[in-house]
Amino acid sequence: MDKSGWLTPTGRFIECPMFKHLDTIQDDDELCRLAKADGLREELAGIEDDCNSIIEDEGAGWHHYEIAQDQAEWRVVKNLYTSGALRVGFSKDAMYFEGTPEGIKILYHTARNLAEAMGLPATFEPRTQ
Repeated sequence: MDKSGWLTPTGRFIECPMFKHLDTIQDDDELCRLAKADGLREELAGIEDDCNSIIEDEGAGWHHYEIAQDQAEWRVVKNLYTSGALRVGFSKDAMYFEGTPEGIKILYHTARNLAEAMGLPATFEPRTQ
């Protein structure tokens, strides 16, 4: 199943393709604000330009960009978890909610109701890091 999403601290569910979280976060005003992701596209574009110049002079600079992109994605996800948002995943058997224990506690009933509305049981996965 190629869908996932985010449940915001206000209880709004934002669906996104499984491998397009950064795009979805940057395109949604509330998620972007919570994730502190404003300017992320520009930051990554600058790193990509730097890597392209390295490639011409030194060879494989692509790994610098991949590392920066991975670190940016982790920073964004961590900020969303800290804000109380939950990352949402789906399987044929359940709907998964991942976030801090505090975020899960606050959104527990909202998440269960969302899963129930989709005909799936809710599974909660607390993250402490």
